[in-house]
Amino acid sequence: MWAILEVDGEPYHPASRAAEDHKRDGFFLDHGVWVHRFDSNECFKYPDDVVRRFLERLKRSHKFYP
Repeated sequence: MWAILEVDGEPYHPASRAAEDHKRDGFFLDHGVWVHRFDSNECFKYPDDVVRRFLERLKRSHKFYP
């Protein structure tokens, strides 16, 4: 299984790009790649926690979608 940890918010993905980002997410999902989004502030403040949660989600989803 493939997955992307996406960092949302300034400066990476401003709200003005949301429609483009969701369209891209759909492309990835159509090809079996999961996209998990996290707020940029949270990523900067708690990077280890964000990665841990990302990996936990990936592990849980893999049980259902091998």
